[in-house]
Amino acid sequence: MIAQASWFTGRVELEGRGSAPSRRWSSYPLTITVLPEAGSVAQSTATRTDGKGLFVWLSPPSGTFNLSVKGAHTLSSMRERVSVPADTIVDFGLLREGDADGDDQITDADFTLLAAAYGSQRDQPGWDGRVDFNGDDAIGAADFSLLSASYGMSGPVLVGPKGSPSVTRRPALAGTMELWLEPARRLIDQDEMVDLFVQIRADWQAVGRRRRGDCVRSHHSAGGRR
Repeated sequence: MIAQASWFTGRVELEGRGSAPSRRWSSYPLTITVLPEAGSVAQSTATRTDGKGLFVWLSPPSGTFNLSVKGAHTLSSMRERVSVPADTIVDFGLLREGDADGDDQITDADFTLLAAAYGSQRDQPGWDGRVDFNGDDAIGAADFSLLSASYGMSGPVLVGPKGSPSVTRRPALAGTMELWLEPARRLIDQDEMVDLFVQIRADWQAVGRRRRGDCVRSHHSAGGRR
């Protein structure tokens, strides 16, 4: 007697990597977790996406489970009461980038890792692949924007019947605001153009129409502001 293999096929949307199919969508590492019921232990397995965000889970357990899918540096997405194996492709929706330290939260700890590697490229000193959120082999403003967009969120993010996430943000809190320049000091020649980043750390406060973590770019020269 030959046993027939079973499998489970799912789909995710990768944030900040352009439209699928794409090379930057291919081979993205995922962790699938069967979320435990009372008195049981979570079971996890590793897989990877193809260029369209599809992934396969080979020889899964049979039953109805709450399942979460987490990317290498994303928040996890969860669907409740999923039948395994499934006859159709199960959509886990958008995986939100920004969880550099892998704790399923996007917080100051992730921001600190990004700031330490900011401006670096693969194979350069300071490079940290955990904060290359858009997969372009460079740590820059695009990665900063992805983290800022989901700052304060935590997983698992519950996904609705059609793959749409249900997201809850933390309430705004009162507090102080910090403002600093990057670079803090630099000598420049007459009429030399430089980039100055004004970084704002305001915790949960609104700062005009900008979110915490947004950058303001300004051009200056030795002769004055332009």
